[in-house]
Amino acid sequence: MQERWTLTLTGILTIISASGIALALTGWEPESSSVYTVLGIINLTVILMIIQDGTLFKSKVFKRVLSVCAAITVIGVLWKIMHWYPASILLLTGFSSFAIAYTVWFLKKPGKTLIDFLKWGWVVLTLIMAACKIFHWPTLVIAPAQYVFQLALLLAFLRKIMIERAKLPPGQ
Repeated sequence: MQERWTLTLTGILTIISASGIALALTGWEPESSSVYTVLGIINLTVILMIIQDGTLFKSKVFKRVLSVCAAITVIGVLWKIMHWYPASILLLTGFSSFAIAYTVWFLKKPGKTLIDFLKWGWVVLTLIMAACKIFHWPTLVIAPAQYVFQLALLLAFLRKIMIERAKLPPGQ
């Protein structure tokens, strides 16, 4: 039952994501913040799928490294809210260290699959996109690439779930 629910949810999110990506690539700017909320929920779903599917958090060393990266980023966000000067440096350090740590983990991982390559590309592009938005840098080139990686990753997860579902005995 859980597999069917996961498959349905992934399919719905893929359709919504494809629609949002198509609108974003055409340059349409929504008047409502609800569109941004839906795209944010889709990003969160992709992050949760990456965590559920991955082996990154099973390694104690990388778990500690990512905890330090997260702490630096959270402190940078709090300082950015307070408009303190070194906030930008902390945010850039946090995002860069996340990208470097994930890249090192990706390079050390044996037997990479298509989903692994898509996850790596999506993580790095998302971190670059976040840095660009925080520093008000142009994102004309990065945004479409991030959306394409996001959609490809959702489709790859959908395909993986469907293949795993086909392997289950009937009635489950």
